[in-house]
Amino acid sequence: MYGNDWEYAGTRLDGTIVRLWSGNPIEVLRCHEGGVNIQDLVNDQVSTVDLDDLDLRPVPLGYARSSSHHNQLVYVCRKPMRRDWRQGLRKNNYVVLGNEGSVIARKDLAQCIMGDHPSYEVAVESVKLGSIEMPFHRHWKLNNLGEIYYKGMYVGRWETNPALGDEFMWLREELMEVVCV
Repeated sequence: MYGNDWEYAGTRLDGTIVRLWSGNPIEVLRCHEGGVNIQDLVNDQVSTVDLDDLDLRPVPLGYARSSSHHNQLVYVCRKPMRRDWRQGLRKNNYVVLGNEGSVIARKDLAQCIMGDHPSYEVAVESVKLGSIEMPFHRHWKLNNLGEIYYKGMYVGRWETNPALGDEFMWLREELMEVVCV
């Protein structure tokens, strides 16, 4: 996207979180003529890559287990921003729902971006065995009260099979795609 214009790339990317084409979330430390200095969010390793190695599509957000919020499940989403010329994710353009103004730990954010969530069946078993709540997709979670949530909003129940409330039937197809994977 930026070709060899590392100066312009630096104005758009320095200090932001994007992914490598391999899917690993990274923070761009500095763009320079010799490449891009990055820090891997998973293992904190610092290295240098080419501009073309960066996947500049928006990073996927959603449910994450937050060690900074007593290991509870939080929903991370982007804030609507105007006049924002920067490319990647950074602290002032996302919000942790329910804890506005707070940030999420880098490793927790990395798991969220990589989509590290159990299947629906594993989430149900985990809740039955004592977990309070468990995500089964970046947009979906269930809890030990038999409730299903979509993007932080209560939408139905799961006692035997997942069932959406009448006003949320428009989510049926998406829920079935996630549950039947």
